[in-house]
Amino acid sequence: MKQVNMKKRCSTSYIGSVNTSCETDMIRVEEVRSIVKTMNMYLRDSNAVDRRGNKLQYRVCLKGREAIKKKINPHTGKPISYNSFGDLIGGVKNAGRIDVYIHQRYDW
Repeated sequence: MKQVNMKKRCSTSYIGSVNTSCETDMIRVEEVRSIVKTMNMYLRDSNAVDRRGNKLQYRVCLKGREAIKKKINPHTGKPISYNSFGDLIGGVKNAGRIDVYIHQRYDW
């Protein structure tokens, strides 16, 4: 996994970026998911809690970057890659690169 623009990143949850065209990078994403899944199992078994008393669990979040096929904005006629929420149009399937994050999961 490659870390991209680390000086501009303010998130401590960022793990790295992977190319969707690279088979080994996608295998690494599955390895990260497997590690987090195993870690969550151990945390559940030990009844681990955070400082507020909530159950301690984690989740892997994938954010698509660098759209492969851009959508045409119907109002301006210009190609766009992201929606107003900052998510890639077309999701991870339309991504050339994926940023991998590990966030703490909260059950409200």
